[in-house]
Amino acid sequence: MLRPILATALSIAAAELATAQLVVGTNSGSDTFYIGLTSSIATPIFGGVGIFGLAADDAGRKIYATDNMELYEWDYNSPSPPVLIGTIMDGFGAGVRVDGLTWANGGLYGCLQFPSPQTQVAIYEIDLTTTPGTPTLVQPPVHVFSHQALALGGMGFNPGDGLFYVMNDQFIGGSFVPGIISVDAFGSGTEVQVVASPPFYNDVDGFTVGNDRCYLMTDKASSENHSAIAVFNLVTMAFEPTIPTPETATMAIASGAAWAPSLFGGQPIGNSYCGPAIPNSSGTSAIISAFGSTMVALNDVSLTAEQLPAGQFGYFLAGQTQGFFNPPGSSGFICLNGNIGRYNQIANIIQGPTGTIALDLGAIPVNPPQAVQAGETWSFQCWYRDLNPTLTSNFTDGLSIAFQ
Repeated sequence: MLRPILATALSIAAAELATAQLVVGTNSGSDTFYIGLTSSIATPIFGGVGIFGLAADDAGRKIYATDNMELYEWDYNSPSPPVLIGTIMDGFGAGVRVDGLTWANGGLYGCLQFPSPQTQVAIYEIDLTTTPGTPTLVQPPVHVFSHQALALGGMGFNPGDGLFYVMNDQFIGGSFVPGIISVDAFGSGTEVQVVASPPFYNDVDGFTVGNDRCYLMTDKASSENHSAIAVFNLVTMAFEPTIPTPETATMAIASGAAWAPSLFGGQPIGNSYCGPAIPNSSGTSAIISAFGSTMVALNDVSLTAEQLPAGQFGYFLAGQTQGFFNPPGSSGFICLNGNIGRYNQIANIIQGPTGTIALDLGAIPVNPPQAVQAGETWSFQCWYRDLNPTLTSNFTDGLSIAFQ
């Protein structure tokens, strides 16, 4: 059963917290938990709610959960259980079940696969400001699906390309097969079959998008793959190695997922310098920030670059010596010098407008790799490509972290 696994996970090393970004719920009401992306360890964060959909407002540090028609709210790291907001209403006086849930562009969105008589298989914004206790679907929906027979078990939003991604478990003639569909709900309305489901992932109820990747987790049906979370990279358009999970055929159905990079270690750390950076083609200066702990022993630091040009690639830099010079062919200034480490491995490449990676303080990629020691100060920056208006590159400002 899942619970003994989760109970022992409370004593996990704090290093796992830096990768605690994937949140998965079960519809038994027993536990909602995060899964360490580098191990099979899962740790509970709250219980008591049977999860149908999950979404994370990472900036507001809240998780939203649906249990059939009910909507709940939970503050990051709160010792208290989620708070019931109320029954989700369809805007015409009837409650409605929301299975897919995601946070996008500052708002909460849900997708319906079992609409009420007044709704459709569609993506709706959920208005949280209506009469207390009655969160309501905003009419009309932001997108109505071209096929009303789609079986949508989950949904996510990718800030990198501005698209929603939904998980469909139903064959729809020659148009759609079970798999991931992208939806340009804020633009053209185009629906595209991105990829078919991999073998033994035919009933995916835990689904989310984060760090330009889709994460697929099946329910407990005997024909499904319970041992691993499938990962699809939206940049390379290929499946990556699966992530181990403690899910078994005896646990409750994995029925919701969310991407929450600041859930643990979510406190800002470090001091900015060398800013503001030279503005990029978006008209703004890119910025770097860090979250986690300055305690080396915790190995809990994540870096985030924001306000990058949409769709442009970049990677983070690290070093112990600060500098300030303009490299040939670049529009910006590098604020490091000496032995500079580059997080340019494929898994660490980010794409604008926002990207986040978790650091391993035991192996900063300078030459040779070096472990951070208490008492040292390390500086970080992000390099990225740009078209401004011709091909160039640029940098964020710098960030220094004094470790203890």
